[in-house]
Amino acid sequence: MDLLQEKTLENKIRGCLFGLAIADAAVYGPAAGTPAGGLSPQADLVLLVGETLSQAPLGAALPPLLSKAFLAWSEKGRQGGQAFDAALAHLKQGGKWQESGSQALDPGAALRATTVGLLENGATLDHMQETVIQSTQLIQTDTLALAGGLAQAFASAYLARVEELDALHFMESLITTVESVSAAFADDLRSLVGYLGMDCAWVIQVVEPSQGVMESFETALFCFLKSPEEFEVTLQNALQAKATAPLVALLAASLSGAYLGYDRLPGILLGRALEKARVDSAAAAILQKSLKNTGLFSASSH
Repeated sequence: MDLLQEKTLENKIRGCLFGLAIADAAVYGPAAGTPAGGLSPQADLVLLVGETLSQAPLGAALPPLLSKAFLAWSEKGRQGGQAFDAALAHLKQGGKWQESGSQALDPGAALRATTVGLLENGATLDHMQETVIQSTQLIQTDTLALAGGLAQAFASAYLARVEELDALHFMESLITTVESVSAAFADDLRSLVGYLGMDCAWVIQVVEPSQGVMESFETALFCFLKSPEEFEVTLQNALQAKATAPLVALLAASLSGAYLGYDRLPGILLGRALEKARVDSAAAAILQKSLKNTGLFSASSH
């Protein structure tokens, strides 16, 4: 990778994480229990996963590393949601990480995989899938949760690598990837293609993102695909699901930011993002780790 390609990737990674931070501020505002009010637990965990995996030795088992990081994080009095907190309670009681995950369909499984995709954007698809599974099963083990994590990771990786979006190729690649884990999830994504002529309010009503990880990801993806060149429109559409499915906005904005890059995010919205230094630090660590991966995408594949 030459210097220009590296700078482009840096812009995309920062775009993804700052897109996440912008949406987080729009949905949650400054979070209670953080210094001066900061990122919500949901967004904070996305960065924590990226930071932890960025420091992981080559070939290391990831669940023990994430267990340690999550437990240290929870000791600060933070909570990550019902499934997350239940898994950590199991670990705090001396339980094995192999038994800590539940069948919960919380969309946090997809959101926390965002940084996995950025880290693995140059890795083989098999390696990405294995990393997603290792990173997800500590909290959630349901097939749909694993597929949601893989979908968000793959989408983030793909969008961070392309300059012009071929929506058809993107969806075909995404469906093929997800189908290796869940045929049901892949079939739902195929149905989503037929909705692209509809408005977001109608799709939110039909898909019902509050049902779980699959529906939340699909709604977020729809909002992005309706306006891939307009971050603010994507965010506004995704915020229509805020009342019942707040993570839709975070998922959609991270995908939009990964595609558009930091330089194309609206300045007024960037000004509202919280913990900018933390976000930039995480982006830098992820970039350095991702540059060591090769094999998933090539310039000739798009």
